Amino acid sequence: MAQSRREDADARAVLSTTSLARCLPSLRHQIAVTRTLLDELEGSVPSSLVGTSEQLIEELIRLGARVLDTAAVLAEHHDANREQQLRG
Repeated sequence: MAQSRREDADARAVLSTTSLARCLPSLRHQIAVTRTLLDELEGSVPSSLVGTSEQLIEELIRLGARVLDTAAVLAEHHDANREQQLRG
């Protein structure tokens, strides 16, 4: 029984690590895109603001979603580690 629990915890840890490995590059890319748009927005004149702000809103929405996904994976990983520590 204890062996099965340990194997389950190990499997969850591997899954969380894999999920985290997939989330971080996507998050990093979205941060770069958003930063580029913010830089462009800072330097833009009011006439070009409309098109840039619409795209910026879309990218910020995507960034928010990726941040939440990454936070969920990190929380799962943290919970799995805590469970493992509590079990001994």
